[in-house]
Amino acid sequence: MSRTGAGRVLEVDLGTGAARSLMVREQTRRRLGGGGALATWLLLHRTPAGLNPQDASAAVVLAGGAVAGAEHIGLSRCSVVAKSRLTGGIVDSIVEGPFAHGLSGVDLDALVVVGRAAAWSVLVVDADHVEIRPAGDLVGQTTDAVVDRLRAEYGATAHVAAVGPAGVAGLGIASLVLDGGFPTRSGGLGAVVAAKRLLAVVLAGGAPGAVRPAVDETTARAVTRKYVEAMAANPLATTQLDPPGFG
Repeated sequence: MSRTGAGRVLEVDLGTGAARSLMVREQTRRRLGGGGALATWLLLHRTPAGLNPQDASAAVVLAGGAVAGAEHIGLSRCSVVAKSRLTGGIVDSIVEGPFAHGLSGVDLDALVVVGRAAAWSVLVVDADHVEIRPAGDLVGQTTDAVVDRLRAEYGATAHVAAVGPAGVAGLGIASLVLDGGFPTRSGGLGAVVAAKRLLAVVLAGGAPGAVRPAVDETTARAVTRKYVEAMAANPLATTQLDPPGFG
C-alpha cells in the first residue's frame, strides 16, 4: 500500500518565501519507508554539526508514515522531527490522528520548513500552491481557537498544526498540536517551530485517500470493520470512530 504521489517532499523557506518540490529516489524511499526514518534523513541532510536548534536555518520536518492516507483504521501517523532545543539532539515525535492523512491528501510524503518569517505567519499548503500569510490576531490564541478559525476560512476538512500560547511565549517545553487534539509529546517541538515565527501549518484542498489499494484489501477492510464495531461500544473510543482514526 502506498500513496499515488509517493516520494514527493515540499521544502518551504519562511525567510525568502521560496518553495521547491523534491522527489526522493525510489530506492531511498523503499529503504526508509516514510515517517520518522524519512524525516530524520531529511533533517540530517540539512543540519550541520553544532547548529543551534533555534537558528533560522534549522529545519522542522513533518512526514507521514508509509501507509498514511489509507482509508483503514490505525494507519495515520505523522512524525514531527527537528533538533531539540531542550537536548540538542534529534527528537522524533510520532503523532496520531488525521494530520498525516492531510499530507497524503496534498500529495506529500513530507513537508520541510526552514528559515524564519519576518513576522508571525501561517503556512498554507494545498495540492497546487503554497502561501505564507500573516497570522494576525491568531497569535496568542489557544490551538483549538486557531484550528477553528483556520478551518472556517479553508474548509472543515483542512488539517492544521498549530503553536499555542506556550510556544508564542517562547517556553522550551511547548508542543506543536496537530488538528486540535494531537500534540507532540517530547523535545519542545512547539518552541522550535515558534522560533521560526510560524504559528500554524494548514493543509487545505487535498483529496484524502489518494492511495493504491492494500495488497490484501479484503483483510484490511475486515480489520477496520472489526475496530469500528468494537469502538462503537466504547465511549473512550468513539471520537476516533471514523477513518483514518488512530487505532
